[in-house]
Amino acid sequence: MKKWLFIVVVAAQAFYLVAMAVSYYVMEDFGETVTLQTAPVDPSDVFYGDYVILNYEVNTIPKGQLSEGELERGDKVYVYLVPNDNGIFEVQRASLQKQNAKENEVIMTGRYEFEANDGFQIDYGIGRYYVEDNSGETYENHQGDMMVEIAIAPWGQKRIIEVMLAK
Repeated sequence: MKKWLFIVVVAAQAFYLVAMAVSYYVMEDFGETVTLQTAPVDPSDVFYGDYVILNYEVNTIPKGQLSEGELERGDKVYVYLVPNDNGIFEVQRASLQKQNAKENEVIMTGRYEFEANDGFQIDYGIGRYYVEDNSGETYENHQGDMMVEIAIAPWGQKRIIEVMLAK
């Protein structure tokens, strides 16, 4: 009896790990792809090497576009994005409750961080992009003209597909 239980537990753990890896790689196939405007910051870490902190425009939800007033740090926020004329997605509205997306809207979830003068700061968990060693300066020199393509899975997971620098 204990041998069967052991096999079931090990198989469940293996299945969980495989499902987690597969969900990461099929995200582009089943989810939405959006392009966001960002501004890079270039830190370097002894252990992780060069990486770029990405400050997305959608990190700030302007006051009046978030339907609820009382927020606590870590609250899950549903942000509804729509493409502008250039195909770059911008915040249309945000809510603490999941609502149906309207036509052309894509839902991206994030966590409320704090309230600033210009709006509410949201963390999407995709703010770090690792680059090859000694290439961080290339990204740093593209302040304000950098786009990031992101895949958003129907189950809420997000992944950076590509960082595009303006020529």
